Amino acid sequence: MTTPRPIAMLIAALGGEGGGVLTDWIVSAAASEGYPVQSTSIPGVAQRTGATTYYIEILPVTFAALGGKAPGAGFDAGRRRRRRRGGERAHGGGRAIGNGFVTPHRTAMIASTHRSYAIAERMAMGDGRYDVGRLVEAIETHARRNLLFDMRRSPNRRAP
Repeated sequence: MTTPRPIAMLIAALGGEGGGVLTDWIVSAAASEGYPVQSTSIPGVAQRTGATTYYIEILPVTFAALGGKAPGAGFDAGRRRRRRRGGERAHGGGRAIGNGFVTPHRTAMIASTHRSYAIAERMAMGDGRYDVGRLVEAIETHARRNLLFDMRRSPNRRAP
């Protein structure tokens, strides 16, 4: 039996925004359903001042279907493996595109449209804000599919 390709997820966040919590939830959910899963991270500086990256691989076949044998594990965040990419903000999506982690053939991008200014935006003399429209356009161009929405907005709260 040929082992299927893992579902790979890259979560780009800022320290303190919950990327580690989201990663833990995904890993726990997959493991509780019997799927082989592994994750790793590259931490940034906490409290919203540094990029953090989390990488998850889930094999889409249960341990039971594998006869209880654990498949060989090896992280490979290369282009040919990525299927899903999540980010806390559109800016994180732009960072992932710039770093080569998004491909129009396989990547589904999930990102928030709310603004939280990056350090480079805050440090600039004058108006250093990135153009969110350009970030959204880059996501739409470079990802196969995307889901962009304001993740800070409660689904039960009315718009102002």
